[in-house]
Amino acid sequence: MPDGTKETVRFDPVEIVKEQFGGSDIKTYSKDVMDKSGKVLHKAGESIDIGDDYKAMATDAKKKCGTELGMFLDIYGPREGEEESGRGKEDRVSGGQLDVLFMRGEGAGMNEEETREWAEEELGKPLDRCTPLEVMALIPKLVEKAKGRINE
Repeated sequence: MPDGTKETVRFDPVEIVKEQFGGSDIKTYSKDVMDKSGKVLHKAGESIDIGDDYKAMATDAKKKCGTELGMFLDIYGPREGEEESGRGKEDRVSGGQLDVLFMRGEGAGMNEEETREWAEEELGKPLDRCTPLEVMALIPKLVEKAKGRINE
């Protein structure tokens, strides 16, 4: 927090699975690479380091999964109109975070509109004026509601 204190938010174990594929161009040598004696070290067309390309693909897949959950949005650049709003992207609820909220609301037996109304009542303000942390803190409550619904 700005005053130096720390806030801890605990969630019951919630498993969210996202799968994505990443992509990366395989980098190759454009011409033969020779040592000082003229011996060919690498031929044109050989891959430079396939391991780096695999790592780039894995990183791309992780970024895609994270952004689907509303995280790491800064890696894709600023949102349109961000400068005029006065709020940074880290202070605004993303579409991915709302999707998670509505999905958990559905598990608790509410449609999107009912989930929105419930969340706004819980938080005391419209969702578009809430921070991501405020919205994501509702997830454990929805998980409990869903568990209660299952146990009935």
